[in-house]
Amino acid sequence: MLGSPEPRIELLRLAHLFYYARQVSSFTPAAEPPANKIIHTMKCSNCGAELPEGAKFCVVCGQTVIQPVNPAQQPMQQGYPQQQPMQQGYPQQQPMQQGYPQQHYPKPTINQARVPFMDAVKSAFMNHYFDFNGRASRSEFWWTYAAVNGASCILWILMMIFFKLDNGFGTVMGWIFSIILIALQLGSICPMIGLGVRRLHDIGKSGLLYLLNFVPLANFVVIYWWIQESEPQPNQYGNIPHLIG
Repeated sequence: MLGSPEPRIELLRLAHLFYYARQVSSFTPAAEPPANKIIHTMKCSNCGAELPEGAKFCVVCGQTVIQPVNPAQQPMQQGYPQQQPMQQGYPQQQPMQQGYPQQHYPKPTINQARVPFMDAVKSAFMNHYFDFNGRASRSEFWWTYAAVNGASCILWILMMIFFKLDNGFGTVMGWIFSIILIALQLGSICPMIGLGVRRLHDIGKSGLLYLLNFVPLANFVVIYWWIQESEPQPNQYGNIPHLIG
């Protein structure tokens, strides 16, 4: 009975069944993945079979599997634009000393007395008639200037009035006032030039600048200098005139 092929085939079938039975009895089922876990799969590019994530070869056709690139796994520096250095993002700062406004300090003041009218005229015609040295204050200069020009205007008006009378008395009086006017003009040349030079000295200017009075339009510059205040300190031409204390 054992020499026939049928019993041998039956014995082989029984051996195979016994082997499969042992395999099934020793098989332990894999734990199911959590419900919230997503299983990623991919397809073979050759045969289209579904493969588990991370497989390197297809179990059906043996084709090498090309792993897809996950954008989330790209280097972080490739996902962000290139950053410029921080110092280039700030505006250029100017030096601090240029941001502060220029400070103006008050001009020092002097305690200078204002010369009375009669004292100014007396000083120019009696005390400093030929004096071209030293300094003269604004009040001393302008009081004398007003006295000479005011007296000249009055004499000129009186002269013209008497000459208009057209009689002997008017003619005589007109000539008298003419002579007085001429004498006043000639007699005030030296003291007025000296006073103008001393007024330029008082603001620190050279007395030679008085010659600008004889240049057309330049005399306005000299007049502007004459109206300036005295220098608040002694200069090369002398001390501060009429200083109190």
